[in-house]
Amino acid sequence: MYKAFLFVHTPRAIKAGTLNLEHSDKYRPLDEYLIDRERWQRDKAVLLERAGLQACVDPSTVLSDLDERLYQQYLTTNGHMLDGTNQFISFGAKGAFTLKTPKQDEVDAEPLPPFCPARHYVSLLEVLATVNRFSGFLDEFQHWQQRYPRPKPPPSTLLAGIIGLGCEIGTRKMAQISHPINEAELEYTVNWFFS
Repeated sequence: MYKAFLFVHTPRAIKAGTLNLEHSDKYRPLDEYLIDRERWQRDKAVLLERAGLQACVDPSTVLSDLDERLYQQYLTTNGHMLDGTNQFISFGAKGAFTLKTPKQDEVDAEPLPPFCPARHYVSLLEVLATVNRFSGFLDEFQHWQQRYPRPKPPPSTLLAGIIGLGCEIGTRKMAQISHPINEAELEYTVNWFFS
């Protein structure tokens, strides 16, 4: 009986965030998704510049600006209610008010359009190359044989191997559709540099 309760409540707890999974990409604690404290202290200026948030460094300036804009909006909204130009609110005899919500046209609400590219897709190669540029993960690929290893293949070959295996295309087909990559070189890279 306790197992049944466990199986019922565990998914709810995971979804609600009260139970976190250490090795999960989707259900980790919230702090795990954030930049760690040491990196933030070390690279704060670079990270803020990269995100375009230099104007938000001083919280008192940001908060005072938001406070002023909010106050002005309250004055505008209350003014429209008092002079009767706001057609979505009406007052009853005892001072009670009724709000009318206008019907909205269906709009695809995208909260992140300024951060996404204008085109509708981003190639997987571009995603992996960008991740490599900031993290250098391709440097971690090492040849299995430590004594007489061949030179490391170019990043394009490593990325082709990752995409070929990850997307279940296979190395032969990946070499055929990737023009400058040699099939033998790609096969060798996958066999000796991928663990």
